[in-house]
Amino acid sequence: MFAFIAVAALTTALWSPGRAVAADAGSQRGILRERAAGTWTGEFGTLEFHTDGTATFTIRNCGVSETKPGFGDVDAACDPTVYTGKLSVENHGYGITEADGGTVHLGAYVDDDDALHVGVGAVGAVSANRTGTVELWLHDTLKIGKGTCTWAPFVTGKQLTAKCAYRTGGGRTVLVFRAPDEFDKGKTALHGLVLVPDARLLVDPGLVPLVYTRA
Repeated sequence: MFAFIAVAALTTALWSPGRAVAADAGSQRGILRERAAGTWTGEFGTLEFHTDGTATFTIRNCGVSETKPGFGDVDAACDPTVYTGKLSVENHGYGITEADGGTVHLGAYVDDDDALHVGVGAVGAVSANRTGTVELWLHDTLKIGKGTCTWAPFVTGKQLTAKCAYRTGGGRTVLVFRAPDEFDKGKTALHGLVLVPDARLLVDPGLVPLVYTRA
């Protein structure tokens, strides 16, 4: 069974008090800062970067259905969610600190074709040999080794180490790994992160369709 991820739940998970984050080795903070100007539009909404350091993101995304590891359908049949407030540029995303003082963190990356993607979902960097540790969408982590991956929960709990592999097909390369099945306690399920090879990034499949171009 593959997950249907509700955006409301994701947004809650990605809300936090404002915090500073140091740049990591695979950070795209520089290029994301360059893109943070003017208005960008796409099939799923509009990004408005204001000259006073604030931003308004209007994104229509009510969930992502992972049809198979590394592939998912975005459901846009809902009212858009509006995020507005002070903008911060992060290693792999944008933060918007809203009026209540909380910061919503949205994943963002520039792909190998120079397209900007923004939305709810994980983005993490890997090394040249495609290993490393990435933070997943609920702040769990995935440590990627050579042939095995270890999923670790954000809160206390048992880690899971299992075989994992990069698989190519359907126009993309996907890291396929195992994590606990959120719908069937005690079982595991296959999931996937999409490789952006030149940028050396792994991204949630739900972020891949969320492309924005400068208006």
